[in-house]
Amino acid sequence: NINTSKPVWENFSRGHEQLVMFDLFTPLNGPPLISGAADVEGFVHERLDEFPQKRLGIGAAKDELYDFMQETYGIASSYDSKNTIVRVGGWRWRNQNAMAFSEDNGKTWQTVNGYPKNKIPQQIAVSRGVTDNMVITIAGSPPIYTLDRGKSWKEVSGLPNGGEGLSWNWDFQLAADGTRSGVFYYYSEGIFYRSEDKGKTFEGKATNLPISQTGYLQTFPGRKGEIWIALGDEGLYRSTNGGDRFEKINSVQKSLLFSFVLPLKGKKTNTLYMYGTPITGGGGEGVYYSSDDGETWKKISTSRVTVGADPRIMKASNQEPGLIFIGTLGRSIYYYRIK
Repeated sequence: NINTSKPVWENFSRGHEQLVMFDLFTPLNGPPLISGAADVEGFVHERLDEFPQKRLGIGAAKDELYDFMQETYGIASSYDSKNTIVRVGGWRWRNQNAMAFSEDNGKTWQTVNGYPKNKIPQQIAVSRGVTDNMVITIAGSPPIYTLDRGKSWKEVSGLPNGGEGLSWNWDFQLAADGTRSGVFYYYSEGIFYRSEDKGKTFEGKATNLPISQTGYLQTFPGRKGEIWIALGDEGLYRSTNGGDRFEKINSVQKSLLFSFVLPLKGKKTNTLYMYGTPITGGGGEGVYYSSDDGETWKKISTSRVTVGADPRIMKASNQEPGLIFIGTLGRSIYYYRIK
């Protein structure tokens, strides 16, 4: 009560936290979370209630604060790969960009010498079943793809250039299919694209999506051709035929972020998490979850504990049902467990 003579203050953070998060990754096993951050590269979060002990790194630093990447822009893995993780990032002060692999859930990393250092990476997708096949969106240039785990790269045909000069980018508009190898998807300004030749060429498919300057696209393991995309004020959309056509989720008014993963205890359907505004319920904008593919929603966030500093990334745990993470533009990472 601010009006009392001696108001009581509470602090929700341990320390002064102002990290900007670019991406979050939830492994199938091992640590609960791996993060990509601005300025300090990112971390393997072995515990959620303690500060990480070190940055991701390569371990080669001698006389520099940063040994490889100043920032990690994107982190990805194949849906069926339990240990292999790839990340892309850059060093703004040196105009240098890079890529690295980890075979042990982020404990150690190996550089990819074939990545073109003059191309600023934005988002990365890895083919299911073929970790050598990846697509990366590039700032100010066409996306690129590789068939040999990054040793060589070629430009993708059929997609627009990435945002001009943007290394700080939160357009999650690229994804690999949840079951089929070599199939990738992309959304841009009302057009949904699909590639069925390992990312070499993309073709426009769905024509019924609204134009939105934002797009948050995800696919899910074990669901062939199923794609969900959040389009901000335009709502949440779902396709079950590889993007030929999308249907609007009628229960949602606004959808900024979402994640779709393990069923809650006692439920058969995977849990859908969303940062947005359902049409019914009167709960306003916040964090919600649904156990019936978005027909009904239950609010997680409260007026007492809100997610601040522009939420930009949402990922649910692939190991613990009910555990959800949200990365922000200046207040690091929030997490919540549904009891």
